[in-house]
Amino acid sequence: MQVNAEIVWADITTEAEHKVTFGVAYRPDKGGSECMAKICESIDKIDSTDVILMGDFNCRDVEWTSGDAGTESGKRLLSAVEENLLSQLVTQPTHGNNILDLVLTGNIDLIDSVRVNDAIGASDHLRTDVSVKLPRPHIN
Repeated sequence: MQVNAEIVWADITTEAEHKVTFGVAYRPDKGGSECMAKICESIDKIDSTDVILMGDFNCRDVEWTSGDAGTESGKRLLSAVEENLLSQLVTQPTHGNNILDLVLTGNIDLIDSVRVNDAIGASDHLRTDVSVKLPRPHIN
């Protein structure tokens, strides 16, 4: 059985002509290192610090506060985050005792808040709410 990662990117341009790249990623629990490699290859193609990538990375072994990982997938993700100067902003577990759902950005000034809240419906993951600050046009 083949299991694939999914990632979608969209550029949003504000009225102030400021472009922010948004991405959503999903790595299946049984995705393995090949799925993580595909996500990390996509991260490596980011050409701006004004980027927000969020999603379920299913990477249980990453310890975000210490920067340690126990698997090849976790180490590859940590490397991609570090090499692309991204910050991971979720600080509370989103599934059991694990932070599986991540919010990554190259510009923390774009993020007003990240909160972990109750799950929606029958999901076994807690909901991660992200409030984004987009630049407003200057009026003279």
